[in-house]
Amino acid sequence: MPKNELRNKRPRGGKVAQLTRGPKSRMSAPGLARRQLLLNSARKMLRTTRLADLSLGDVARRAKVPKGSAYFFYEDINALCASLVGLMDEELQAVLREPLPPTMNSWQEIFTLLIERGCNFLENDPAASQLIVGMDATPSLKLIDRANDVVLGRIVDEQLASKFELPPMLDRPKLFFRALELADVMLCLSMIEHGRITKEYADEGCRAGLAYLGTYLPQKLPRKNETL
Repeated sequence: MPKNELRNKRPRGGKVAQLTRGPKSRMSAPGLARRQLLLNSARKMLRTTRLADLSLGDVARRAKVPKGSAYFFYEDINALCASLVGLMDEELQAVLREPLPPTMNSWQEIFTLLIERGCNFLENDPAASQLIVGMDATPSLKLIDRANDVVLGRIVDEQLASKFELPPMLDRPKLFFRALELADVMLCLSMIEHGRITKEYADEGCRAGLAYLGTYLPQKLPRKNETL
């Protein structure tokens, strides 16, 4: 079997829930510290190393963690990266939840700002770009990110609803989830063609999301009366 296939094979069972070993609550303090060293080292390595060229053994050597310990925490590099994606997703959610500036005059401006925040987050962290929209990310990692996009769709809905009266519709956050997925496609294409997120593709992703939302939302929404 080729080396890369050994490195990138999916965990047995193929379930996201099985990507890491052992409940965190039973891990000792030294164990938690070694686990964090592995995560930090993998994130640093992915700034300059392709995901397809990374192995759990490589990360263990960089972290100065015994290889046996690394395999106790994670079955393979995909399992470690799944934990890393979970942490990155939480960070991205926090970025999108940051307060909106008072100058937002339309729902289009808010959506554009949120897309810009997400793109800036990815551009400033090459490891996140690789794991979230990179061409080497495995189907299991993509599955985790799709689940996060559902959460991000709810955040977009909450941010827009904080400023404007949104029309009632069934499962409205799913609308924003789909708009984010359209933008995500453009970011993935940018990574494939350029190895990074370019402004051109970021703008294209935003336009795609806005065009989709424009088929459901009116061009102008009534501003919500904010109570002080």
